[in-house]
Amino acid sequence: MEYGEAVSEFEEFFSEAYYEEVARTVKEGEESVLVDFQEMDIFNPELSDYLREKPNSATNAAEEGILGVDIISDEELTVRFTHMSEEDFVLLKNLRSQHIGKFIPVKGMIKRASQVKPEVVSAIFECSQCGDRYEKEQDSSELKSPYKCDCGSRKFEVEEKKMTDTQNIVVEEDPESRAGSEQPETLSVRLKGDLVDPNFQKKVVPGNKAEITGIVREEPLKKKSKKYNIYMDGNYLEPTEQEFEELELGDEEIQDIKELSKNPEIFDKIARSIAPSIYGHHQIKKAIALQMFGGVKKTREDGVKSRGDIHILLIGEPGTGKSQILKFTGQIAPKGRYVVGKSSTGAGLCVTGDTLIHTEEGFKEIGKIGKENISFRPEFETAKEHEIKLPTFSDGEISESNSSLVWRMPEKKCIRAETVYGKEIEASEDTDILTCGEDGLEWKKIDDIEEGDFIASPDYTEIDRKSPDIEKYYTFENEKFKLGQKSSKELRDRMKEKHGDLRTAAEELNLSEDFVYTSIRKRFIPYPRLKYLLKEFNLEFDQLEINSVMLQNGEEFTLPKEFDRKLMYLIGMVFGDGNISVEENRGLVRISNSDRDLLKRCQNIIEEKFSKKIKIEKQEDKVPYLRIHSKTIAEFFQNLGMQTPKEGLKLDFELTISQNADKFLQGLLDADGSVVSRDNGSDSVQYSTISHKLADQVQLMLETYGIKSRKRTRDRRGVERLANGQEIESQLVQKHLVIRGEHIDRFKEELGFKSVKKHSSLKEITGKKRNTNQDIVPVNNILKKSEASPKNHWTYFNQDKNPGEKRAQQILEEVKLEEQIAEKLKKVQEAEINWEKVKKVKETGEKELYDLTVPETHNFIGNGIITHNTAAVVRDETTGEFELEAGAVVLANKGLAAIDEIDKMSEEDRSSLHEAMEQQQISISKANIQATLHAQTSILAAGNPKLGRFDPYEPIPQQIEIGDTLLSRFDFIFPVKDEPDEDKDTKLSSQVLQNHIEPEETDAEVPQEMLRKYVAYAKKNIRPTLTQEAADKIQEFYVSMRTKGSDEAGESVPITARQLEALVRVAEASARSELKDDVTVDDAQRAIDILTYCLKQVGVDPETGEFDIDVVESGVTSSQRNRQQTIKHILNRMAGDSSSDMEDVLDEAEEEGLDRGKAEKMIKQLMRDGEVFEPEPGKVKMM
Repeated sequence: MEYGEAVSEFEEFFSEAYYEEVARTVKEGEESVLVDFQEMDIFNPELSDYLREKPNSATNAAEEGILGVDIISDEELTVRFTHMSEEDFVLLKNLRSQHIGKFIPVKGMIKRASQVKPEVVSAIFECSQCGDRYEKEQDSSELKSPYKCDCGSRKFEVEEKKMTDTQNIVVEEDPESRAGSEQPETLSVRLKGDLVDPNFQKKVVPGNKAEITGIVREEPLKKKSKKYNIYMDGNYLEPTEQEFEELELGDEEIQDIKELSKNPEIFDKIARSIAPSIYGHHQIKKAIALQMFGGVKKTREDGVKSRGDIHILLIGEPGTGKSQILKFTGQIAPKGRYVVGKSSTGAGLCVTGDTLIHTEEGFKEIGKIGKENISFRPEFETAKEHEIKLPTFSDGEISESNSSLVWRMPEKKCIRAETVYGKEIEASEDTDILTCGEDGLEWKKIDDIEEGDFIASPDYTEIDRKSPDIEKYYTFENEKFKLGQKSSKELRDRMKEKHGDLRTAAEELNLSEDFVYTSIRKRFIPYPRLKYLLKEFNLEFDQLEINSVMLQNGEEFTLPKEFDRKLMYLIGMVFGDGNISVEENRGLVRISNSDRDLLKRCQNIIEEKFSKKIKIEKQEDKVPYLRIHSKTIAEFFQNLGMQTPKEGLKLDFELTISQNADKFLQGLLDADGSVVSRDNGSDSVQYSTISHKLADQVQLMLETYGIKSRKRTRDRRGVERLANGQEIESQLVQKHLVIRGEHIDRFKEELGFKSVKKHSSLKEITGKKRNTNQDIVPVNNILKKSEASPKNHWTYFNQDKNPGEKRAQQILEEVKLEEQIAEKLKKVQEAEINWEKVKKVKETGEKELYDLTVPETHNFIGNGIITHNTAAVVRDETTGEFELEAGAVVLANKGLAAIDEIDKMSEEDRSSLHEAMEQQQISISKANIQATLHAQTSILAAGNPKLGRFDPYEPIPQQIEIGDTLLSRFDFIFPVKDEPDEDKDTKLSSQVLQNHIEPEETDAEVPQEMLRKYVAYAKKNIRPTLTQEAADKIQEFYVSMRTKGSDEAGESVPITARQLEALVRVAEASARSELKDDVTVDDAQRAIDILTYCLKQVGVDPETGEFDIDVVESGVTSSQRNRQQTIKHILNRMAGDSSSDMEDVLDEAEEEGLDRGKAEKMIKQLMRDGEVFEPEPGKVKMM
């Protein structure tokens, strides 16, 4: 179909089949017409095919065709398409290059959404020269003007702009489209115009599901990259109903579900189908079954809402299977999410302040970045906008990306990992490091990394290098400057322009006419006066052309204008063999080296760059040296980072990746480097320094040229006897870099030496046959899973040995591997990564921490190690706007979140979880975004007793470290104990062993897929009503329990209205599980039985054996509370305003019937709570 024909066909379609819809759109003043794709397909299938294959032309043709409808005057209507056929939908994980440029529909869950911002879609530009106007469509991220006017001018001003609202969202594939724990794929979608809702709570809220139609487009991963990202230009977004599950059920499936519900034992069958391979835990499985169905959410006339979600907490000892139960439920529950508590917060992932981050400016300490942006020490994790380009790891490549936020955080527990290359990374225990496991590339928490693991460092192919402005490294005070002809003319022209003529300028500026007419052109200008003129005429020093500089003593010299190759070599020599001193009115730079040729080279560079004629000097028994007497030059080297003594020496970070950084390294190693040749083939190039910081920089700088070095420490402290008998005492600890193997050849190719002697020695050890197993690829665990066992590579498949890079490539080329194993091996082998073996992992205590948020890739390179980071608020790569990223609880909205290790969650996450469980929402306030996200989520959580195992003499809630307020929000709390029992242990071991004998067999009475569909149908279609009989049953139980409490001494409270609400929810869930429309007495009894079982486990006062809900609600039993009041009464009665003897207080407590040991324990508890203190040993007093 041609474009003109398409326009005619669309005009006919809108005039005939869609006339009423077009009329309604015009009448209601809407911006777009929504077309049902299937209706258009029935009208003319060729139009549908044209839209699928040529969407740009088709949408233009549709918008041109609609203008032909008689009711359209001058309206500009957008045409949007929805309701495409099911076979047109493409799963996000199946998107490929073949879809680029095509019109397709996708389904997914909105993971994050940016703020709504206006965007220019077209602009009118006016030529600055002739005034002609041009309209230009804007289709990129930057505003682009016309290339050239007809008059030849290229200068344009924007006169008019046509704007539209835009928003970027990221869509994640639906949980039901994934298999098991498969990682979800995402797609970035760009929305414009009336698709955008600026109030985050409507169409595009993270956690909502949507069907989206649009055109698939591509954009390069980085400049000149041959790899591309796929995104969608959205045409229409249709939010789908937020139900627990959106499975499409056929009539036959619905009939099977109804038939299944008629089984009188259906609930027990469902419960037994929860994690069937795990023995026992029958009551827990029943509760989880009820949780999946849930109660009925209600909103009363006064606006008060009662949730239907049921929350369950499992507190278990090690090896009791609670984590497996959570994982199973997270997978089987529709819209389920399984997360680990200690990894749920993003802002907690961070590194220590001395970590060198590779940025576009150089290797910069992250602490310096953090303090520049956040000057105070925060009490909480604090972020501020900060954009800087930096290398990051993505899709196997080291590419560039922009950060969006910098974080500064309070002290946290840290772990330091050290590699065999001498690199160290110190980070919070939750921070992920890129490693290689049996499934290939994977992120692993630094707390889980062990000696012998391999972690990733970047294998740079090329990096962008740029040199900083040299002028900012100069410090001027009393110098005089002779301007170049161009600058003196510029200064005089500005005087004339502002003051009319030079004579008037001299008068108004309070300058002599001689200075204005002559000195500016021919003489030296004092720095204070030059600075005055620059400020007056809005000029910067670096804009001036300086011919030469003069000191107060009349000595004249020049200053370098850029960091060229020769100057960078000289800087390297000064850092290696130099010393500097700077005093009030003088300065000195000294370079000492026994190689006169190197000194001659430095002498020539100094004369060329600084116009300083110096000579090589020598004193008796000392090596030759050069001296530059100049405070200005000495301060220049000082500003570059040079210092004497050299323990704290480090190069200014902006020079670490500058254009001629290789020449700095060459000069540095000419000064302090050496070549070692050994008969055993252990040749090396070495570098030594007493500055640990400079050694760290040099190691990282070498890596940017593809040269790996190992760093080690040499302790030189003590007395050393020289060959001539002289004794030298040293207090220094040296850092030593060693370059070996193929990296020696790389060093010669990229850097080499200018020293003739070192160059000759280097030449002798290059080109040799090397050990090919130096650069390890840690794929042994991957190869071991293969059935292949090739003779030539047998060791790597059958023993604990990793191949080198070349060997790994040979295995890929020569061995016929299983497809999945070959793919994993290829990804690891081809990734731009060098692998470093971990030799030491150590806890380092609590330290202040920092982080950089890098959207999309969530990682940066710190101390030469690829390190993970993340946060709830990220910045979109394309728009630069902040976006809100939903966490697991929000993404499981109207579903189930299984949270393991809840006791290890951060305080921030616990606060959010408390809000989610109570208010069914989570509030976000970060980086200019304030939003409230829906979190109508059932929580299934698991944790450990704080001492690992339960103390039988303490109430169980007191052994759970998650806080009383969060604990009280759970409807059911189940302790999972590991107690020896011969009968139980026999049955458990039999089932475990049977699982190993027949791993594929399962005794699930309701298959997993059927269970998902059954739950989905019940949640969507069944809303049971509480009958009067069931209500009476629940009320009878509630009142009887309350009556028991009031009859007891101390008036314990066995149950509260919170448990009453829970009973109703659970009874409704029971009715749902059997697809009943009414909640019966049996459902009420089932709820009562489970609650009673729970209360017996966690809600009993161990001293009285009676129910006491205060154990859960506040962590204090009524008997403890009574004992506490008795002790306080005794203290007040005995002491008054003075203190009491501890033994006397305990005697008095015994007389009032308290156990002496428990009384003493209670006093210590009151001391911890701050109500009682010890003014002197053996004395106690109320506060």
